[in-house]
Amino acid sequence: MLGGIQPETICRIAGDSVDDGLLQRFIPIVVRPAVDSRDEPPSEVVFDYNALIRKLHQLKPPMTGGLMETVAPLTFDDGAMAIRKDLERKHLRLQQCESINRKLAAHIGKYNGIFARLCVVWHCIEHAGGDSLPAVVTVDTARRVAGFLHGFLLPHSLAFYAGVLGLSNDHDQLCDIAGYILTRKLETITNRDVQRGSKGMRSLKQREVEGLFEQLDAFGWLTRVPGPRPSYPHHWVVNSAVHQKFAERAEAEKKRREQDRVTLAALFGGRNA
Repeated sequence: MLGGIQPETICRIAGDSVDDGLLQRFIPIVVRPAVDSRDEPPSEVVFDYNALIRKLHQLKPPMTGGLMETVAPLTFDDGAMAIRKDLERKHLRLQQCESINRKLAAHIGKYNGIFARLCVVWHCIEHAGGDSLPAVVTVDTARRVAGFLHGFLLPHSLAFYAGVLGLSNDHDQLCDIAGYILTRKLETITNRDVQRGSKGMRSLKQREVEGLFEQLDAFGWLTRVPGPRPSYPHHWVVNSAVHQKFAERAEAEKKRREQDRVTLAALFGGRNA
């Protein structure tokens, strides 16, 4: 099932519906605001996609050997299984964060199944056009799917539940810590750093800070690193990619606001004239 819906409409549906977990089974993608349309011929990607669908339709399932051949089940190799178990631990840790909203936590609870199904999709696509489908999903496939799940789908889910539905209990606190990391260009962060931040950050208890750090870890912002000795507190290393990514977004936001000012000035200037 694939469809689109307006933010106001889905908010009303989410508010009026029974909380039975159906909404959490959908994979939300939050698109950018509309821009000027362009009448262009379809790209080669459209034709590649159509060709891929035909190849997938012709792909034969893996079969067992012997006189009575049957369809063989798909399995992970050792590396792919290790990735699956690591993701399962991350999802469980994120679900158990007391500060995360229960609807978002329920959605993340579906991620283990989503990961497995996406691995099947990726596996079939990678072998489309062959005679039959191999019975083993490799570590390379699992790694790409894990990157897609946490690098693309999870940020969209956060934007949907925290932004569109406005359901994140600690969205402002997460934004405060993320903004503190970006503005200070931090390479590492500890509980003590948070106590030096904004007034809202200083009011957080140690357990609450750890919960926020764990969420940022699941979102790919931080990695937990043990202290040099067992008695030393651990700290969190910042993913260097976030500085580059959000620096570009900040620059784009600056240009958008400048364009808004120009547009409003022209609009109200025209009215006054």
